[in-house]
Amino acid sequence: MKRRWYFSVYGGGLGHISRSLWVADAISGQKFLSTWGEALDMVNSGTIVLPSTPLDVVWSSEGRMSFRSTIKKFYSVFSTPAIQISEEVNRIKSIDPDVVISDSRISPIIASRICNKPSALIINQARVLLPLRGSVVSRELERLTGEFLSIIWGMSDLIMVPDLPPPYTISHEGIYSRVVFNKLKFFGFFSRRPTPSTINVREKFGLKERVVYAAISGPRPTRDFIIRLLEKAGRCLPTNLSLVISEGSASKVEAVEKHGNVLKFGWDSYRNDFLNQADAVILRAGLTTMGEVIMAGKPMMLFPIALHGEQISNASRAKEMGIARIYDQYSTKPETLCNEMASIIDDSAIKRRVEFVSKLALSVKTEEMVKNALEGIVRDDEPA
Repeated sequence: MKRRWYFSVYGGGLGHISRSLWVADAISGQKFLSTWGEALDMVNSGTIVLPSTPLDVVWSSEGRMSFRSTIKKFYSVFSTPAIQISEEVNRIKSIDPDVVISDSRISPIIASRICNKPSALIINQARVLLPLRGSVVSRELERLTGEFLSIIWGMSDLIMVPDLPPPYTISHEGIYSRVVFNKLKFFGFFSRRPTPSTINVREKFGLKERVVYAAISGPRPTRDFIIRLLEKAGRCLPTNLSLVISEGSASKVEAVEKHGNVLKFGWDSYRNDFLNQADAVILRAGLTTMGEVIMAGKPMMLFPIALHGEQISNASRAKEMGIARIYDQYSTKPETLCNEMASIIDDSAIKRRVEFVSKLALSVKTEEMVKNALEGIVRDDEPA
């Protein structure tokens, strides 16, 4: 019997959709997927796509979360989930899936309960990490939201954490919740593993001896500011170093510009080759991309999105593990960034730590574990 899988995916940024598509590729059967925003551009033709009612934060032109604008939309925190739950119930009844798979969304978990369908949840953040961590108010808000979310998360039959198991968990701070911690299953990264290169990027694109690859991701408004910083840094690069920038725009496939030692793509189809052959990687601090870079065995230069508690926490953990350096996009000068690119390539200590964690990540049988776990919650006795 051919399985039917229904994915309901958070549409902010590209990390959630990337890892959900990784899971979809790992399992066989018919796949349906609902999401919103740029994530819709990522879904391949083998999956039936259903646009979803969005619920997201508001971003400023400077690439940070806008609390004021988000608060103005606060009413939607109550109204939109009700619309989403109704939407999900109707879709689940229509599709009749074997399993509902939610990536960081509340509504499909509730809807699957209403429809008496098993559900799996993909999360690396059991509670909301606020950017201003020190105050009593922020700690109390984190506790309250964490307890509320954990009640919902706990309704799922399976909680899949796309991260390394303790004590090497990158998202350890955000994933901890006493309510659901014993239910968490760590599967390793839901990220593409490196495959042999198909081209020599230095020869194909005329790059220098040393290469730093900037894989920029995140919601669209957060990308422009850091791309401008990288372009400025490109004007003062050492003569033996090339900077390759991927803007992370799925709608700009193969848009290429080359100026001096800087090569820029809108959407990079040679990502695997650049990850294999780069000496270091510049990125945000989303877990999906971090996992991909870790498995490629590259030192990371992290620019977490401003006021993004989860990314700030991920970056801090990676630095603590000795596999990354952290930078602030607003205070880092282009000249400083140029020097740091050369410095991290020569850092033998970070290379040794990255090699160790990379081998650990690659040793996890993630795909096999995912298949077995999802099949394990199907509620029929018929063979797939």
